[in-house]
Amino acid sequence: MTVSTLRFPKSERLCSRRDIQMLFREGKRIFQPPLQLIWSLRDNDNPERTQEIQIMVSVPKRFFRRAHQRNRIKRQLREAWRIHRSSLFEKKEALSSTGQTKRLHIAFVYQSDQNPGWQPLCGAMENAIRTLVKKLS
Repeated sequence: MTVSTLRFPKSERLCSRRDIQMLFREGKRIFQPPLQLIWSLRDNDNPERTQEIQIMVSVPKRFFRRAHQRNRIKRQLREAWRIHRSSLFEKKEALSSTGQTKRLHIAFVYQSDQNPGWQPLCGAMENAIRTLVKKLS
């Protein structure tokens, strides 16, 4: 992998309040402890949006009261996403080759009160992405 493929640009972040609300309301859920993955595959209703996969990362305050702990876990989750996302992008290429452009929104929600190490978190992210790729097939 090159350095440019390991970036996490603003266009890949899920920021729209409307999209986030729709994702949590209508999205499908996959639980891969300690992660809950919420995903939604929708038609591209806005032709200006070129990014087909957008994600968000969340660590609830009820598990970690201190912001620095939540920020550390979110940083690790984003890093694990950058490393393991290539299989999902390959699958997305196959899906969009049908002519209709689809947008995939994903939320990764950390669901444990244990402070994770890098290896378990990275493994959970890899398993969650692998499960999502199977569901998209």
